[in-house]
Amino acid sequence: MGGQKPVKHEPLNEHRIFDTWLEYAQNRKEVDLSPLSAKVAESWRRSQERDLDPFLADLTSVSDQELNQRRRKVQELISSSLPYMHKLFTLLKNDQAVITLADADAVVLEVLANTVTYPEVSYPEEGTIHSEELVGTNAIGLTLKADSPVRVVGAEHWRKINHAWVCHAAPLHISNSLIGCINVACPIQGYDETVSIHPMVLATANAIERELMLKRTINDQEKIIQQQKTLLEFVDTGIIAIDRDGVIKQVNQQALDIFKVHGAWEGRLITDLIVCDIQFMQLTEQGRMLEEQDIAVKIGSSYLHISCSTFKVELDKLGIRMVILVRTSATVRKIVNRASGASARYSFSDIIGSAPSMEQPLKIAHLASKNSANVLVMGETGTGKELLVQAIHNASDRKSKPFIAINCGAISRELIRSELFGYEGGAFTSAKSSGSLGKFELAEGGTLFLDEIGEMPLEVQSVLLRVLQTQEVVRIGGKYPIPINVRVIAATHRDLAIAVQEQTFRNDLYYRLNVLSINLPPLRERNGDILLLTDFFLKKFREQFHKPNLHIDDTAIQHITAYAWPGNIRELENVLQRAAVISENDLITSADLPNTIIEHQASMSLSSPSKGESHSMDEVKRERLIQVLETTKGNLREVANLLHVSRGTVYNMLSRYQVDPDTFRK
Repeated sequence: MGGQKPVKHEPLNEHRIFDTWLEYAQNRKEVDLSPLSAKVAESWRRSQERDLDPFLADLTSVSDQELNQRRRKVQELISSSLPYMHKLFTLLKNDQAVITLADADAVVLEVLANTVTYPEVSYPEEGTIHSEELVGTNAIGLTLKADSPVRVVGAEHWRKINHAWVCHAAPLHISNSLIGCINVACPIQGYDETVSIHPMVLATANAIERELMLKRTINDQEKIIQQQKTLLEFVDTGIIAIDRDGVIKQVNQQALDIFKVHGAWEGRLITDLIVCDIQFMQLTEQGRMLEEQDIAVKIGSSYLHISCSTFKVELDKLGIRMVILVRTSATVRKIVNRASGASARYSFSDIIGSAPSMEQPLKIAHLASKNSANVLVMGETGTGKELLVQAIHNASDRKSKPFIAINCGAISRELIRSELFGYEGGAFTSAKSSGSLGKFELAEGGTLFLDEIGEMPLEVQSVLLRVLQTQEVVRIGGKYPIPINVRVIAATHRDLAIAVQEQTFRNDLYYRLNVLSINLPPLRERNGDILLLTDFFLKKFREQFHKPNLHIDDTAIQHITAYAWPGNIRELENVLQRAAVISENDLITSADLPNTIIEHQASMSLSSPSKGESHSMDEVKRERLIQVLETTKGNLREVANLLHVSRGTVYNMLSRYQVDPDTFRK
């Protein structure tokens, strides 16, 4: 757009050009086009090649609807051009002059003419198309085709109806893109070549382009400013910008919300907004910055813990020296929990089993999900304690909040306190300078699962007891208590009553945790559930190991059901997983089971022959058939799929073992 320069035009011999046009238009043969400029001559050739009728008077127009759409599309061009077009019309001092504005497709958008004084003059109409492809050589079409200023005089026009006009046109650009053109047409009668119309058209085009670029720049800047404002208000981080004297220059709404203040704070001192132990201006002078530093801010008579970061900047024009980012502990918790996946996956529907020994534990668990009382879950290792705890959380009104689990037996005595309660920066030698949130703070509003609570050191038990009593946490090295709202569920494989007697577990903490107690039975006491769990795990491994036909033979089933499973459900899953991997032809046999299970069955057979006889192969098959019928509610198609047999075989089994499937469909 760098400013269009005037084109030097040779004096015209109007009569000679007309004779050339007439010979070229009528005879349609090659004639001497030397009287014409190179641009006009090439345009004539293109017009002749398209077989355009030079004696045609009518123009093609777009519909009113399309014209309105085109105007809306280039509204900025129209609004920028019209003032300059009016000014140019005044400068021309020619009442019969016509100024038109066209878009990049040569469609006339605006016409400026004195139609009152000269009603008999045939002016171009808005919506008419003046492209070279339709009209032939004309100023609008040619300036858009050549993307440069042009002058077309009298008989240089391809159509005879335009021979009465002298036209000066110049293209219009925005960001180097052609978006339209401006055209000035004056009657050829009385036309004075000494009048500088062409430079005035170019000056007008340049002025319009500058106006468009200025508006575009302003609009872009306004968009950037608005985007910055929107971003500042959208993020959940408080942002405060201060100058070298600690005066607040900019602050977003999130910062004001965090500190519970109202009104404009620009121009106030940072120390009026953030009342804490941090001297922000000293940080700048000392060249030190904060990174996610946990600080306590005084608000009224209480304290608010926030995470604070500072950045030194040099924005002299805005007078900004430092930017302070503040986030509440709740915001930090969300970020940490999202990154660590602090959520519960399982629900009550994921618990497999129908043994009578599971009825009471599940009943209490459902009751526990309807309140926030502390719960103590007891059971041997591998009985599914965490699965049950997750189900309680997901059925409670805290299900949309964090679920944080910590294994008290897997963390050293030195670290468990900081893991649970957090610490301030510099609280101990290996502590992060910014401090750290503890599991109680991360679980805010949700559930904290303390697994293997029986392994917790006595000195930490006393702190935990105080937290449960006061519902407040004080970080290691901290001075101010932090209110919490956390539901605690603990689990252990130990007998805590005995631990209390042995003085390895606090009596008061035991009763504080044991508001609701749930005893999960070992797998050996869950009659019938072994078969259900076996079917569940086989289905899981079919998908996991891409073995759609994986199944287990009756001998292996007999070994599995006779085994005591000291490792409970976890051991059963591991045994079946190993067997699924090493099995051949997708069939798990007794050869795929560990020796401990086979040897256990053998010893049971030797020591209790009568019991071995009672567990005959037929009884094992009948028991499994009944379990599958219960699971499928008597759906024989599903029974056949689970047992990997045909439906005919299922009917034979029902007849042989005298089992009525209708009894399972009620």
